[in-house]
Amino acid sequence: MGEYLDVKANDDLMTTRILGHVDPSCILGNHVIIEVGAVVGRDTRPNRAFAKDTRPILPPTLIEDDCYIGSCVVIERGASIGYGSTIEHGAVIESGVQLGARSYVVHGARLLGNAQIGEDCVIGGLVADRVVVGARCRVFGSLVHLQDKPSTPWDGTIEAAPRLEADVFVGMGARIIGSVLVGRGAYISANTIVTKDVPARHVAIRNNVFVPIDDWEGRLA
Repeated sequence: MGEYLDVKANDDLMTTRILGHVDPSCILGNHVIIEVGAVVGRDTRPNRAFAKDTRPILPPTLIEDDCYIGSCVVIERGASIGYGSTIEHGAVIESGVQLGARSYVVHGARLLGNAQIGEDCVIGGLVADRVVVGARCRVFGSLVHLQDKPSTPWDGTIEAAPRLEADVFVGMGARIIGSVLVGRGAYISANTIVTKDVPARHVAIRNNVFVPIDDWEGRLA
């Protein structure tokens, strides 16, 4: 199994069931289930050309109590999964991600490096690196960076990331791009494009059109 362990729980204790591959450095809480094909605590981008001794030293992956990790999930070294969270099959969680307690990551979702996700969130889309998502948000679209200097090497550029305050909903196919602040309780409709700050308790539609929720008469989709 290389550097990974294939461990099954003590049948007498039944506190943890590990059927996937878990790096020995990982810290696991009680009542953790890791399904077949999951890989937890893997090194981030191990095939990069630079020498191993130049990589940053990352903390171990932490999986807190009462978490469920589905089949074929990848959780990189240095990620932290909060108490009572569920990661559905096929999701990818990169190094440095902090997932708040009782959050739910939908199958196939991707949380990239150092994203911070609040408690009680549901994440079903793409969350780019360094994005900040407040508590109780629902994200089914994409939160991505703005690459406004195409002549600059992509890997050498650090772009500002979107920030969502608490209780924001992001619909399927919506895209929030760049250094955007989405205010508390905002609703980003499906397939909307947002490149400007969204005021709290506003509905975003089409391309940067914002309507106060109290004045909204249409359907929310």
